[in-house]
Amino acid sequence: MLDKKYQVFISSTYEDLISERRAVEETIIRAGHFPVGMEAFPAADDDQFEFIKAIIRECDYYVVIIAGRYGSIAADGLSYTEKEFDFALANEIPILGFIVSDAAAISLGKSEKKDSGRRKLENFISKVRTGRLVKPWKSVDGLRAVVREALDNAIATKPRVGWVRGNLAADIETLRDLNKVRSENEVLRKKIGEEEIVLPLPELPTAEELVEVTIQTAGYSADYYDAKLAWSDAFPVFQQGLIWSRSDDPATGTEYWHIDKSDSCSQLGDLFSQMASETVGGGFHLNETSFQILHDYFIESGLMADDNGTESPFTEKARKLARRMRINSGARSLRLSFNKRESSRKLDDEIPF
Repeated sequence: MLDKKYQVFISSTYEDLISERRAVEETIIRAGHFPVGMEAFPAADDDQFEFIKAIIRECDYYVVIIAGRYGSIAADGLSYTEKEFDFALANEIPILGFIVSDAAAISLGKSEKKDSGRRKLENFISKVRTGRLVKPWKSVDGLRAVVREALDNAIATKPRVGWVRGNLAADIETLRDLNKVRSENEVLRKKIGEEEIVLPLPELPTAEELVEVTIQTAGYSADYYDAKLAWSDAFPVFQQGLIWSRSDDPATGTEYWHIDKSDSCSQLGDLFSQMASETVGGGFHLNETSFQILHDYFIESGLMADDNGTESPFTEKARKLARRMRINSGARSLRLSFNKRESSRKLDDEIPF
């Protein structure tokens, strides 16, 4: 960590707080920083104040010490101490305020003699207290302690630009470059982590291409039949044979639909078997894998909804398509290839007793 030095401006009335100002300067120097004070600019006038503002603007922290005097008054009716405070506040320089805790103990020679001066002092103290913590002090040694404590805390909680030795400037630039690279890497890592992996979607089969589905009889020794038909011919059958119902959700007051896959497979198995070129009997049901393939295809082709928040599992486009296909099917006899699959089970495969 670089050893930074900070420039601290010390503001106060002057003649009544000479010892206190010197103690604060020594405290700042012992802490390794640079004190700057009004005593370096003894003339208290508006021209000099313009130069002082430039010095305050370059400082990292601003210390104001208040005791029993308001201070020399400028043309605008404010003391130069208060004007310095207002300038530091306007430039967002961290302000460390230190107000004497026992005003009654201050000698008459170091106190405001006029009521107007005392009122202005009270108003200034109220302004300094507003929006920040101030530290009370009673003695020079006590002031040393609270200034060091407040300065250390300000440096820790409100770090400023500060100063470094010239031979460390290159190191600072290197650190800044490294920090910039680190920040950019962090942004890239986050972006990569949030980036979706885009996989190319395979093309859907055309409506006229053939799909093979499996129809099976019920029971342990089921017979399996492979049926081939066009996707377009499968749809009106699927739309007719799908068993679904609507229900109410009492918790939300909304309706939803539910597909009964088992009953649908039975209904669809019988419908597909009726389309066979030869009579193969009854008691069929559509294999669940084949059901899912058909269901997914019709979702991807926009004929079915992919959630149950709609009025029906089928879209309006699907209902219109099914109606037209049923109309057209009256002009032709719809058949499908229906071949019994040879069983691969052997007698030896049965459970031995």
